[in-house]
Amino acid sequence: MMHNVLEGWWGVPPMVWKAVVEECYQRCVGPNVKELAKYAPFSNTVYGELNAVFMSDIIHRTGLTEGKMFVDLGCGVGNCLIQTALQAGCIANGIEINPPPAALAKLQVAEFRKRLKMWGLRSGEVNIREGDFCEDEEVKKWMRQADVVLVNNWAFSSTLNATLSLLFLDLPEGSKIVSLKPFRKSDFRITERTASSPEAIFQVEEHEFRKGAVSWTAEGGTYYIHTVDRGPLRAFTERQLVLGASSTGRKRRGGWSD
Repeated sequence: MMHNVLEGWWGVPPMVWKAVVEECYQRCVGPNVKELAKYAPFSNTVYGELNAVFMSDIIHRTGLTEGKMFVDLGCGVGNCLIQTALQAGCIANGIEINPPPAALAKLQVAEFRKRLKMWGLRSGEVNIREGDFCEDEEVKKWMRQADVVLVNNWAFSSTLNATLSLLFLDLPEGSKIVSLKPFRKSDFRITERTASSPEAIFQVEEHEFRKGAVSWTAEGGTYYIHTVDRGPLRAFTERQLVLGASSTGRKRRGGWSD
């Protein structure tokens, strides 16, 4: 009977997407969980997961729905991808540089597709790539279409965060970036010197996540939602052009009076 009720649904109820995500994880990741420890400590490839409740909060806060595109940069074993595709019905694209979790992510997606048929459900398309998100050409294409980008940059170096922020320059107006560290400093101001910085196109909201929401600490913490808004930068640029034209005019008038 449950099969008949759910058949063909987009954006399924919590009890259903939670069951499907859990089944995929236990079948694919559970037996191979030791593989996730194969990373260099204190490096940019340190592995960490966001739990399903935290991801659900992100889905609601960012307005992910059918027809939108979600991108996970550093998608790990793919949990957030399959949850988002099923819960929100959106396209979910992810890339992972570390081979063990990337392999498990591909296993999970294959299992996920089987589960969709078993449950009689539909979901958004899920795509997994293995590689460096700073170099991958497909990722650059995703950035031009993405509605929401997730990046767990908690353990990233400042150099990698700076390089990563350059990818966001191609994001559409109004798109959102969710991160564990902000890509815009709290005291950032647009000036002639900073106008070319990626920080100049972000508006940032700070939110709290609950205890147990992430795998690397039992405590709660802070995450950030950046919205791409080029309005303030355009306004600053227009003011500079007006000031420049005014200054040039004064110089010319002064020259004629000599």
